[in-house]
Amino acid sequence: MLWPAIAAFLTTGGWYLLSGWPIQLLIALRQKESTAEGIILGIIHNIRNIMQRPLIVGALTGLLIGDFKTGLEVGAVVQLMFLGVFVVGASIPPNPLVATALAVVFVSRAGASVGEAVAFVLPVAVLSQMLMMACLTWNSFFYQIGAKAAADGDIKKVELTNALLQPLMVLINCIPAFLGVYFGTGLVQKVVQAFPAWLTAGFGKLGGILPLLGFALLLYTMVPGSLTVLFIAGFIVGSLANVPPLAMAAIAVCLAVFVESLRDREAGEEMTLEPAGVQAGGSGGRRLSLSERVSLWWRNTCWFNVASWDVLGGWGFAYQMVPVIRRLCPDRKDRAEALSRHMTFWNTNIHAGAVIPGMVVALEEEHAEDPQRVTAETVQSVKVATMGPLAGIGDSIFHATLAPIILALGSAMVQAGNSFGLWLSIVLLMLMYAGAIWYLLDYGYRLGVNVLTQLRAGGLIDRIAEGAKITGLIVAGTMSAKLSNLAFKVSYTAGGQVIELQKILNGFMPKLPELALVFVIYWLLKKGVSALWITLALMVFAVLGAFFGFLA
Repeated sequence: MLWPAIAAFLTTGGWYLLSGWPIQLLIALRQKESTAEGIILGIIHNIRNIMQRPLIVGALTGLLIGDFKTGLEVGAVVQLMFLGVFVVGASIPPNPLVATALAVVFVSRAGASVGEAVAFVLPVAVLSQMLMMACLTWNSFFYQIGAKAAADGDIKKVELTNALLQPLMVLINCIPAFLGVYFGTGLVQKVVQAFPAWLTAGFGKLGGILPLLGFALLLYTMVPGSLTVLFIAGFIVGSLANVPPLAMAAIAVCLAVFVESLRDREAGEEMTLEPAGVQAGGSGGRRLSLSERVSLWWRNTCWFNVASWDVLGGWGFAYQMVPVIRRLCPDRKDRAEALSRHMTFWNTNIHAGAVIPGMVVALEEEHAEDPQRVTAETVQSVKVATMGPLAGIGDSIFHATLAPIILALGSAMVQAGNSFGLWLSIVLLMLMYAGAIWYLLDYGYRLGVNVLTQLRAGGLIDRIAEGAKITGLIVAGTMSAKLSNLAFKVSYTAGGQVIELQKILNGFMPKLPELALVFVIYWLLKKGVSALWITLALMVFAVLGAFFGFLA
């Protein structure tokens, strides 16, 4: 099983080690990069970003081992399980990347069913979580080397050491994936053959229940408040009407725009795409050169490639600033000061937060021209003050709303037998991630020091966030109804008539058990119950339902 093991190695990150990483090393060694190299790296890193998604890594693993259909099927199931799971702040959730690749190979080569493969997903995802936490720990040691180089003004060492360490975050995924496939397929096959029929059936039923956990997690992270009714409305529409997912998304977008327009009318304002007071020319009429803009663009995706517990993405932010500091600070002492202030704690959303490095570049230029007009403290305080708000905005818009909607739509299309859902997800995610960073970097540069004030003054952030939340809740409700399946097989006889529990529930509303379970899980999450324990409870529920026969 050498080739499937190699395929798992490649799809879980090994491909980056053969493509993007050598270019980064070359740039760090010669301390110079071309625009073409920057564009290639930007494309590679944005692809690497979207390849963290189970739907995509599952399909590509299946494609490489010659079983694209299985890869799509497994990827869609695992994607729905982890739909609402993403990194928030310094929390590290279970990572399904390796688990997805293993599950695809086990279903395709070991004869396991999709339901049986699900049993391996959670333990492997938790193992990946533990490896990630270990990586953050040992990176703290390497960070001290980088901090010393920054204090010495050694810009080459800061960049080269960071580039050399970037494979660590990749190897903690692709090495376990390779070893798991190479040594584990035969063992897994024997385990699968030993499964009793009721256990296999239980895992099969779990595939219709676990998506509810994903949507409950999504609901929890969105903090909907009174807008929860929109989720319920979307669920009812999804359970009663056969509306295509894309059509439902379009309806939700129209509703969100209509609601925001009504709010603007009540406030006596009109919706605008640019906040008031934005100067197109930026500070002093300066503009970022194409090569510098491209460099900032691809490096923006590398903030957390060498993350550590002490500063999280601090070294990554300094890595992004290296070309700018090299241009602005020919003196070694000035370089040391600039590198050191950007090697400090850094944590925000890489997409919405792209406004900040653009703004910082403008401030650094002003500081280089006149250190009294814009002090080093000003640069640092503006950077620190903006990363928190933009982290919350970016997580809610990109992680909790837009990406889950795109992936849910793609997964639904795949499960309906339409592989176009995969390519639609890839294209939309690529455009969203790469486009947002490209635009917001330049936007932050043009706005300079007034970026957050201007955005809030124009109300653009609030409108986007609120509109995205409205759209996300409606679509999430619809998709949770369409992608879940929980039916009871309980009946009793009264007066010679057989009464079935599920028919009674359907008389109130179709898929009422699914809706109730979503909010039970949502309530447990709000009470602080770990998603891991909820997942285990759902697994036990599904298996007991199959064993005792109370689930249809």
